[in-house]
Amino acid sequence: MKQHHSRTIGKRAIATVLSASLMTTGVIVATPQIAGAQENQPTNNTASASTLPEKSVTGETPRGAGKFKGGTLSHDQKVTPGGLLTVKGSGFAQRTDDEPLTFKLNDGVKMQFPEDQAGASVKHSGNGWVELQPAEFPDADGNFTATIRVPADLALGHYWVRALGSDPSVSTYGWFEVVEKLPEESEETPATQPTVTAENGYKSSRSGSIRIPVKITGFPANTELVPFVNDTEAKWSTGRHKSKTITTDENGTAEGTAYVSSKEGLNAGVPVVVKVQAKDENKTSAVSNEVIVNPSVKILSSTVDGLDDSAQNSTVKVQVVGLPKDASVTFVGVGETNFLTGDQKGVSDDDSLAEITDVKIPGDAELLGKPITIKYTVDGNERSSETYYTVTPDNSLFGTDKYTVEKAELDPGLYQVRFNHKNGKLYVARTDRSSNKAGTRLMIVNPDTLKVEKEIEPKATDDNNAQVFGVGLDQKRDRVWTTNSTADSVAVYDTDLNLIHQFPADVVSHGRDVVIDESTGLAYVGSPRSDAESLTVFNADNKTYEQLPTPGFSGAMTLRLDQRTGDLYSVSQSAPKAVKVNVRTKEVTVYDLPEDKVGRASGLAIDPATGYLYIASQDTHNVVVFDPATKAVVADIPTGDQALSVVYNPVTKRIYTANRTAGTVTVIDPKANKKVANLDAGIYPNDLEVDNKGRIFVTNKVSRTGANKDGFFRFTPVETAPAPTTTSSTPAPTTTSSTPAPTTTSSTPAPTTTSSTSATTTVSSSAETHLPKFLTGFLVSFGVVSGLAALFGFLAKIGIIPVHVLPVELRNLLHM
Repeated sequence: MKQHHSRTIGKRAIATVLSASLMTTGVIVATPQIAGAQENQPTNNTASASTLPEKSVTGETPRGAGKFKGGTLSHDQKVTPGGLLTVKGSGFAQRTDDEPLTFKLNDGVKMQFPEDQAGASVKHSGNGWVELQPAEFPDADGNFTATIRVPADLALGHYWVRALGSDPSVSTYGWFEVVEKLPEESEETPATQPTVTAENGYKSSRSGSIRIPVKITGFPANTELVPFVNDTEAKWSTGRHKSKTITTDENGTAEGTAYVSSKEGLNAGVPVVVKVQAKDENKTSAVSNEVIVNPSVKILSSTVDGLDDSAQNSTVKVQVVGLPKDASVTFVGVGETNFLTGDQKGVSDDDSLAEITDVKIPGDAELLGKPITIKYTVDGNERSSETYYTVTPDNSLFGTDKYTVEKAELDPGLYQVRFNHKNGKLYVARTDRSSNKAGTRLMIVNPDTLKVEKEIEPKATDDNNAQVFGVGLDQKRDRVWTTNSTADSVAVYDTDLNLIHQFPADVVSHGRDVVIDESTGLAYVGSPRSDAESLTVFNADNKTYEQLPTPGFSGAMTLRLDQRTGDLYSVSQSAPKAVKVNVRTKEVTVYDLPEDKVGRASGLAIDPATGYLYIASQDTHNVVVFDPATKAVVADIPTGDQALSVVYNPVTKRIYTANRTAGTVTVIDPKANKKVANLDAGIYPNDLEVDNKGRIFVTNKVSRTGANKDGFFRFTPVETAPAPTTTSSTPAPTTTSSTPAPTTTSSTPAPTTTSSTSATTTVSSSAETHLPKFLTGFLVSFGVVSGLAALFGFLAKIGIIPVHVLPVELRNLLHM
């Protein structure tokens, strides 16, 4: 906590009581780090501090120098300009296709890896980053080796490469040196026998191609290698691109993914071997062990085309792709529980498709969260394969009669939507990433007609593609802020979408949410993919930015800001944590969340009546209700698959959660913490917002299934809760979606508050002298009660009295 010198005994007493309150509630209060403080050198890195360069040849130093998280990269590798850099890692956790490792050159500070990664084991993923392919993911011992082609115009000297990843979080770097010429291979180096080790591969359901991960050792350094699968010449898969050869490093090793197109007609379930042969004249080769290529599996909704469905009590369609004709699928289930009943089975047809319809997933509680496997038989041999599906919570629709639904179609790439209470308009960000020439727009949408009233194309600059993803509103200054996530930047517009300022690239790592403190006009942006323990703060007036430290917390997803108190809340995507940051005092409170209940948190809403946090979690498919005052989980509410976004509706006093893969919006009553409805929201619902009438707006990404439009839903409650008596007739500008309780933040105080502009100022002093005695007594008593209520509210705000000990009625009165 930020310290203040007490000048009176009373101030010291308050500080003592406040400290005791914080200790008894179990809340962690961290003091922001002083800018420029030195970090200790790492203890988990193999190189000592004395062997590491202090700066790159360009003069920069790594961000968070000395801090390593998630694993160790080797140092002192050498490479020639334009050559292949070998990156070796150890101590890394296992990865998935959805959470790979990516690499930056010198933290992306005006440096990018080239798009042409020919011969490398990574793919270019845009914006100068490269991405590790699944075949090169860390092995069971946490080791991997990758090759990355560096720019041809690098000056000689030292640089660093950073590995980044989320869930589990990774941020670590290793130094390398660009040299004019690599050292000559010693003639006395003994020859080793080449070996090739293959892993079970997989067949693509989309293209029918086959990919088999391969590790190679024992070849001469810098040897170009050609793959063969069952004596059929193949290629190497390098992401979106294919290459005829890969090249061994200076140690004679290489890793790659052998790729066989669907034209070769190779089937899944049949044993294969991989041969790797040198391209040069000696044709040195080695043959791998025998492996199996597993078929592709899809578990699809039987009612909504294109939507995955593995929820409890759902009836689904199972497709197994890539098996030879007449191969049979006899098991789809968990452990020993087979979802197939009676004579249900799938038999592969001429198109290598085995389809089983009307498969019922049981509602047994013990199956929830367990991986789904299949068993199939080819040529009399039974094999099993684990799919990437797990059993998710029941996603049945109910309570639909409580809402009317309207739907519009907007251009593809919809991301965030925010409602402006001042002008009554919706602001929507759209970026279509389905092609390299992705379209991006910032739009104004009419909430009544669901029509686009105006849109602009954010203009790219030399170092910024300006694609918009997140939206935040400063309704006091009539400003619209956007995050340019892939460019690591932000921009600010007026409410007519005229550009005020575009910040440069590489100032905030993959910014997502942006919220604005309307008392200062400062904008706060979180970085979900960064391990930096800070938020980035932007000033549109002087066009500057700086870091706000959040010690112990990184990976900020959703941001919610209470305009009255300055308390900003967020949840971390990289760890089970939440945080409260007071943007005015800079006090930081970090909360640990239960790891078994919160997996990849994303959404956050706050119930103003209780102060409880409602946290949506994608991997655990639920909303966790967390009381920051007691640091305890109040409730764990299963939703649908991949609960992504969550918002509080002050009109209906309900919590709404968008379940991405489930295609639904779950409605929660916070008084009972129970589900009261589950609504159809199309395919891949993404973001939610509410307006001042209590209507809920949802963007979805049906375009991810190949459609040329995205869905824009409006849910209108049939019955709404009575409007609070303290709500201004004109909603205050502080009621952005990033503010938990719009109806309680009117710029004009409610009649019951003691403000110079309150209703009591309409009574003249002469009239007061003639008031009846009973009315005078009532007003005096009312003033005393109001004063005590205000005093209790103040003590709760500064932490002397925990909020949860106050009666609910008083908390509602004080909007706490």
